[in-house]
Amino acid sequence: MGIPVSTSLLVLTAFKGLVGQQQGEDATGAIDLFASMMEKSLVGYMIAAVLGFVIVMIVLHKMERKIHEEGEHPNKLHPKWMVFQWCSTGFPVSEPVPAVEQVAE
Repeated sequence: MGIPVSTSLLVLTAFKGLVGQQQGEDATGAIDLFASMMEKSLVGYMIAAVLGFVIVMIVLHKMERKIHEEGEHPNKLHPKWMVFQWCSTGFPVSEPVPAVEQVAE
């Protein structure tokens, strides 16, 4: 599968600094490149966080508006939904918990 792209870029940046020092050059180019990469990563994470927040707020607004429009009308759930709910929550609860002696062995 390989290593993530961001890790590859950080490793290559470090090698650029090492090679630069071995060749008698200053390593500030690698430091500047690293700072630029980190700045771009942080800006990307900030954009993703803001965009995610906006999407959540839009979805919540639409859901709340739909619920408010329904008003006093009771929600009619499909009968199979209750069976699915009981199966999905009942199965984990019905699993036996191992005794303390069994866990210690």
